[in-house]
Amino acid sequence: RMEREVQVWSQVKHPNLLPFFGICKGLAQWPVLVSPFYEFGHVGEYLKKFPEADRQALTVGAATGLAYLHSREMIHGDLKVQNVLVDASGRAVICDFGLSKIIDQSGYTTSCVGTVAYMAPELFTVLDNDNPRGARTTKATDVYSFGLLGLEATDFLRTLLDGDSSTQTLAEMQPKREDVPVDTVPPVLWYLFERCWHPKPRLRPTMTHVLRSLE
Repeated sequence: RMEREVQVWSQVKHPNLLPFFGICKGLAQWPVLVSPFYEFGHVGEYLKKFPEADRQALTVGAATGLAYLHSREMIHGDLKVQNVLVDASGRAVICDFGLSKIIDQSGYTTSCVGTVAYMAPELFTVLDNDNPRGARTTKATDVYSFGLLGLEATDFLRTLLDGDSSTQTLAEMQPKREDVPVDTVPPVLWYLFERCWHPKPRLRPTMTHVLRSLE
């Protein structure tokens, strides 16, 4: 996993992606990847400390970073609140490229691993019409994860990881409009996120489209 993370991480440079400084050997049993330390922690921790923070800016920042990755034909593979840090200026910075992969010529990556609560439904199936090669991460699975991340960042009163998601059905894990206050997530924003987590991968928007809609 470390080799894969270095392979992807060392190739990207963007304000909304965690910078890669290098590898340090000798401090521990295994080599250590070196990057900046952000004292505010991830988006969830940041919003608990600063509930009046600009959530729209954080969401746009995460979308910008993910759109950049996709433009480089790379997939994050484990996008979630805990993998979006906040720097000293309040900017969202995507981190943890351990599950990231470079897309092959077919548009797919290799095997699928990730956080259950943020995983697209096609990743729970071995074979279906939309993913004939089986459960593999794609840009569309990243978009699905972003839709849930965006909702959680916009309305952090709702936490996707509450409870044991491993025992929930896909229907139970799906966000519901009645559970989310309209004053925190207006209809236009809800509609965008809802399109991101559409059950059919081909009907989800691209991150470029998501970013344009947010801006």
